[in-house]
Amino acid sequence: MVEDLISESMARGEFENLPGKGQPLPDRTKYNPFSDFTSHKMNEILAEGGFAPEWIMLKKGSGSEQNLKSILILLLILAENYMFFL
Repeated sequence: MVEDLISESMARGEFENLPGKGQPLPDRTKYNPFSDFTSHKMNEILAEGGFAPEWIMLKKGSGSEQNLKSILILLLILAENYMFFL
C-alpha cells in the first residue's frame, strides 16, 4: 500500500524538485558507527574533560590530579546512568 503511494507520487513527479537534490547527504555521523554509543559517549566525556592517553599527557606535561578526579566522577555518573538502562 505504501509502495503504491510512493510509486504514484514518483509518477506525478512529486519527488523531482526536492531541496538538496543532486547534493551529497549531510554528514550526521559524529561517531564511529561500528562502535557502541556508550563507548563513544565515554570517550567524548574524557576528551571534553581534557583527558588524553598517558603518552600524550606526558608529552604535554599536563597530568593534573584535579583534572583526573573530575574525569573519574564523570565516568562514575555515566556508568551509573548506563546501569540504570540495563
